[in-house]
Formats: sequence, structure tokens, C-alpha cells
Amino acid sequence: MGRETLFPRNGGKKLTRLVVILFSGTKKDPIRVSWSLSVKVFLEKIRTAQRVLITTHQLPDGDGVGSEMALAAALEKLGKRVHLLNTHATPTKFSFVDRETQIQVYEPGSVVPLADLVIVVDTHDWKMLGPLKEPLQKMGAPVCFLDHHVPDGPMTENHIIDETCRATGEMVFHLIKKMGIEIDAKIATSLYMALLTDVKTLGFVGTNSAFHRVMAELLDCGADTQKVFLDVYSDDSVNKVKLFGHVLKEMKTSSNGKLAWLEISRTLRESYQATVEDTEGYIDRLTLIKGLRVAILFREETDGKIKVSLRGLQGQAVLPIAARFGGGGHQFAAGMRVPGELAQVVSAVCQATEAQLAL
Repeated sequence: MGRETLFPRNGGKKLTRLVVILFSGTKKDPIRVSWSLSVKVFLEKIRTAQRVLITTHQLPDGDGVGSEMALAAALEKLGKRVHLLNTHATPTKFSFVDRETQIQVYEPGSVVPLADLVIVVDTHDWKMLGPLKEPLQKMGAPVCFLDHHVPDGPMTENHIIDETCRATGEMVFHLIKKMGIEIDAKIATSLYMALLTDVKTLGFVGTNSAFHRVMAELLDCGADTQKVFLDVYSDDSVNKVKLFGHVLKEMKTSSNGKLAWLEISRTLRESYQATVEDTEGYIDRLTLIKGLRVAILFREETDGKIKVSLRGLQGQAVLPIAARFGGGGHQFAAGMRVPGELAQVVSAVCQATEAQLAL
């Protein structure tokens, strides 16, 4: 079994990892790295491909969008024809990195652009691609997943996954450098947004000196930090804030204080003239509650299903809960769409969550 030279860490020193899941580091801070596809092979696939399709998970976030845009800009510098195709529209607060609307929204049943290589960023799970899963699989082109969370089960596809990275954007940064491509201000701004939005704050658990060095280099490359902050964090509508106040006032918790959740019915959201996008960050406020282990946001969608977002804290995995209801995601950030009435879904998911907390 060969060895793979991974990204520079610890002040530029290079580490090597076996091309399987490994546990190293300390008992308090294990490092998990999983590569079913070597970087060398991945870069060779990029070299030989002329047409590349890049996508990310459903309901794209800042890490997914930023990673897509940065990787696309880098590949275009190599003369590649790049298509960006997502299942959902880019949230307004992230759209400033895509001023030319390069990211297209897939309409189920429509024709997917032909590609010699498909790159999926910020997820390792086919289910997270929703309606894009089937047409991409039928296309027959190689599909490579880039993510920073190691899946529980065996990997049957080409994966480059590094849990030492705090965001997929950090992985993309290193891959672009390995390709020998200059990181200009456009790429730097996209990656800065990816990193900053995925860790939420620079004091987020797991951020290390290597992460901060990447952030510093992005600044040196011209990342527009003010634009990122203003568009992502300083663009809330009055309606969004008012709805959040209402929802937060109605927050519920379990008797032991380990679980907290918010409920947003479609009627309530529309009464404040707030958009679905307005509610995306509400769950993050719950993660600041002392002693909390799981935070949940329940939101009634326009199709009548209930969108459930889960966040695990203090090492509490939530992916098993999502999987139980047909969802997916990462160990500590997962979600699902569940049919049924809001009250029924809240009851079922909370019961399953409390059972998981008792394990």
C-alpha cells in the first residue's frame, strides 16, 4: 500500500498518510484522512479532461459555492471548459462571488451538459445531490468527490477527503496550489468566503495554525474581506430579523437542556414576508447555548414537506438521526426533508434525537 504526500501542515512541514482512513494525532484531537483517490491521479484526471462539470450539495452554502467558484476559475486558467450546475439557486448573500451568474440551476428532466469529469464539492454523499444524482450517474463520466468529512461507510466512488481541513475551501486552496495556478483576487475572495462561512467564527473548534495561515495567504492574494463580511453578515432584511425574534421567543428545549429546537411554519414565515433563505442561519444561534448537545431547525417548505436541519455539539453526532429519516450530510451537520405535519415531524425527530442522546 503506497503513501501519499498530503498538504503542507505544521509550519510547512509535509506529512504523509496511508491512502485509507487513518487515526493519528492525540487522543483529544485525532486526525482522520481518507483518500480512495490519490491527489496525483485526481490531477491527472483534470489534466486530461477538456470539459468539467462542478456541483455541490442541495441548498448550497458558502463553502460549497465558494469552493465551486474558486475551482472553476482555476480550471478555466488551464483552458478547461467548465460548467457549474446546482440543484438550487445560490443564496443571495453568496451570489457576489458569481457576478456573471456562472452557476446554473438544474431543472429536473433537463439535459445536463456533457463532461469528461464531474467534481462534487462539499459532500461525499450521492443523496445530497438530489435530482442531479441520476443524470450524473447515467452520463458515465468519472465523478470525484471533495469533502472534509470522512463518511461512515465504505467509499465506492473516487473521494478525496481530508478531515484535517476545516472547510472544503481549504482543500481546494491546496489543490489549486498543487496545480501550479496563481491564486488571484477572485479565487482568493471565493475561498475566503468558503472558509469563513464554514467555521462561522475563527475560534471555531478545530481551527488550527494551518487554517489561519491559509486565511492569511488569501488576504495576501487580494481577498475582498470587506465584501465578504458586508454581503454575508451585514445584509439582513428587517423581515428576517423580526421573524427570527418571533421564532427565537418560541424556542423549545428538552427537560435536561441538551436539545433545543425552533419551528417555522410556512404560514408564520409568510406572515412576516420573509424568504426561505432568510431562515437559513437561524440554527446557528442555538449552537451558542451553554450545555447544548443538539440543535434542530424545523421549517415547513412550500411543497408541504418539513426541512429539518441538525447540528451536533460537544462531539454529538447527528448524521445517524438524519439517516433514520432518509437524510444525509456530515457527522455534526446533517439534515433531511420529511413528509408530514409539522407537529408530527417535530415529535418524531425529537424523540429519535433524545434516544440518540441517551446512547
